Amino acid sequence: MSSSTSTINNNRPIEYTITCSDATGQQEKFVFHQHTAPVSICQQFNPSSLNQTKIQVVSLMSGLVKAHTKEVLQARTWYCVECNQPATTIIHNPMSYLHLSKPQVIDLASPCCASKICDKSIQAHFAEIMSEVGVPNGFP
Repeated sequence: MSSSTSTINNNRPIEYTITCSDATGQQEKFVFHQHTAPVSICQQFNPSSLNQTKIQVVSLMSGLVKAHTKEVLQARTWYCVECNQPATTIIHNPMSYLHLSKPQVIDLASPCCASKICDKSIQAHFAEIMSEVGVPNGFP
């Protein structure tokens, strides 16, 4: 079997890519290969099991975000994309492409300061972009 279709205990290797950009124009890409996902969610969604599949995908993406946020935040000095103050967290926007022959999660991330106003603005911006391209909630 090729690596793109191989399975390990009913799991498939996945790639998790975070692209993080800040207000200064600095951008850094982080690629992680050590993760796997259940084969059952690495396919086109079946309408009869859509809700359960979405729950599993969201759970997987949440785990990926939690596993790597600190590493990304500590990789360099980041500045909030809204106010250019030093960032204290990273706002993630993971999108599932687990159904592709090479399953992956692509995460467009933005550094954020401690301000709730900046946090809400960044999240609203991501929601607007996803809505414009017809990708609700990170599910293409």
